[in-house]
Amino acid sequence: MAKPKKSSARARAEPKSLAPALARGLQILELLSEAPKGLSLSELASRIGIAKSSAFGLCATLLERDFIQRAPDGSFTIGIRIVDLASAKLGKSDIAMEFYSACDSLGKVGEQTAVLSVLEGADVLYVACRNSPKPLGITFKIGMRLPACCTATGKAMLSTLTDDQVRSLYKKHDIVTLTKAGVASINDLLAQLARIRQNGVSIDDGETREHMYSVGAPIVDPSGAVRAGVAICFYRGEVTATQTKQAQAAVRMLADALARSVGGRKALS
Repeated sequence: MAKPKKSSARARAEPKSLAPALARGLQILELLSEAPKGLSLSELASRIGIAKSSAFGLCATLLERDFIQRAPDGSFTIGIRIVDLASAKLGKSDIAMEFYSACDSLGKVGEQTAVLSVLEGADVLYVACRNSPKPLGITFKIGMRLPACCTATGKAMLSTLTDDQVRSLYKKHDIVTLTKAGVASINDLLAQLARIRQNGVSIDDGETREHMYSVGAPIVDPSGAVRAGVAICFYRGEVTATQTKQAQAAVRMLADALARSVGGRKALS
């Protein structure tokens, strides 16, 4: 008889641990990270292979420190403390630190919001944000996730892939629209990516937020792999032809500076 398949979190903890409670606490965090809708106490105990009372003790400790949180239905999800730790790590990465330094050279365009994100599956994860100093400026937060097909940074990074690679990606993920301006199909997305490759910059014209206009570019490392994407964001009503040209030049300059920092090559041109 075939043995039952072990969960990925349990398999990672197979070697005997010198700190069993810590290992099981980490298993709980790993399992919850793989379950966006959360897991019940019984499900956690079953997947780890421990008594429900033991799982309760571990969860109580994690709850107390805000590493996990409990939903009204009793299920557990990842807590805000994990988000804080991840955000702190992301914000101190080499490319994020270079991003903040490079933003200082943007001049007048630097008064607008600038963001840096990486591609994770069909999403972008924001790893650095320099928000506008204007009282009502557009703001982002480190650790935010948004669909790549809607955002300027996401489309910039997707444009470095072949059409076949993009099609393969979206066989596993849905084309998500956040506003009426979003692309509705894979063919619409591929048409946008073709224009990005031709023009050298990506555009998010109200696709992420109806009032926002963003210009983006990819950051490519020496191997030709995309490392990240950068974008400069405006309020749609403030955009002029002159501002658009300045933003396109600035975002290319920003992408090129970051590419050099990782030994990479220039943005699309």
